[in-house]
Amino acid sequence: MRSPFTGVVFAVELTHDINVILPLLLASVIAHAFTVLTLRRSILTEKVARRGYHLSREYSVDPLEILFVREVMRSNVVAIPAETSVAELADSLHDARSLRRQRL
Repeated sequence: MRSPFTGVVFAVELTHDINVILPLLLASVIAHAFTVLTLRRSILTEKVARRGYHLSREYSVDPLEILFVREVMRSNVVAIPAETSVAELADSLHDARSLRRQRL
C-alpha cells in the first residue's frame, strides 16, 4: 500500500511486541522499494486503472488521460456534401440558423 511506516506502527500496536520493530521495518521498506520499482501505481489503484478509469492522483498526471473522448467530443458536426456548389455553400454560411452551428 506504499506506506511502510504505517504498516510497522499498525503491526506493533496489534502485537504489543517492541522486539519486532526492526524486522518489520526492514521487511516493509524492502516491500515498499519492490513495489515502487515494479508497479506504476499502488496495488490499490492498479485494478481501477486496468479497467480503463484514469486516476488523477498519480505522480505525473497527463490532463488528457482523465478525460474520455465521449465527454469532450461534439456529435452534432455539420457535414457539407461533396456535390454542394460554392454559391450554395456561401448561402448556407450566411444563413441565420448556421450561426448557432459549428463551422468547419
